[in-house]
Amino acid sequence: MCLCDVWIDFVYLRSEDYSKNCSIPTMRFGTVEEDAYRRDLTINSLFYNINSGCVEDVTGRGIADLESGKTVTPLPPKDTFLDDTLWVLRAI
Repeated sequence: MCLCDVWIDFVYLRSEDYSKNCSIPTMRFGTVEEDAYRRDLTINSLFYNINSGCVEDVTGRGIADLESGKTVTPLPPKDTFLDDTLWVLRAI
């Protein structure tokens, strides 16, 4: 949606469950914590709260990683990348 010449995406908070040997997840509505920790990188787990006007860093590392230029997974890399191996390419 375009609002005051700025493009904004609105999405539902979600959680994903991966079955063995399949990179296509089953999705369901989730909490802000579940959504943040299912992301590929901490910098992609930052949320902008339109009510407070603040950026929420649920993992506690996203802002610092963004400022330092680091690409870090919110969970251990093995857990994150085994869920979806294509995320390795996104992290490069």
